[in-house]
Amino acid sequence: MAYQGIEKVEPIGQKASAPQVELPVWPKARREESPREKAAQATTPDPALKIDTQLAQGILKRTYTHFIIDNETNRIRAQVVNADNGEVIQEIPSEELAKLAADLRAYMQAVSEHRR
Repeated sequence: MAYQGIEKVEPIGQKASAPQVELPVWPKARREESPREKAAQATTPDPALKIDTQLAQGILKRTYTHFIIDNETNRIRAQVVNADNGEVIQEIPSEELAKLAADLRAYMQAVSEHRR
C-alpha cells in the first residue's frame, strides 16, 4: 500500500541515515598581546612555585580547618590550625564572641521569664 508523498517507510527502531556534510573549519582569530601583557607574563612566576617559596620562607603556614559543634548552643565553630605544631591560629567565631552570645541568650531568657 503506497501513501501519497511517501516513497519508503522504514521499520520502527531503525534510524534513517542523514547525509554526511562536512562543515568548513574557520581558524580562530588571534589577538596580539600588548607589551604590558607580555611583560606581566614574563614576570609572573608559576603559582605553585610561589606557594612553595612562601612556605619555605615561613610566610605561609600549612593549615587545616577543624569544625566543632558546641553542645550547649548547638552552633558550629571553626578553628584554623597550624598543621606543623597544632597551634590554633584563628577561631570563628572567637571564643569571646561565643561566650558573649551565650550570655546574651541567657539574659534574654531571664528577661522573658521575668515578664511572665
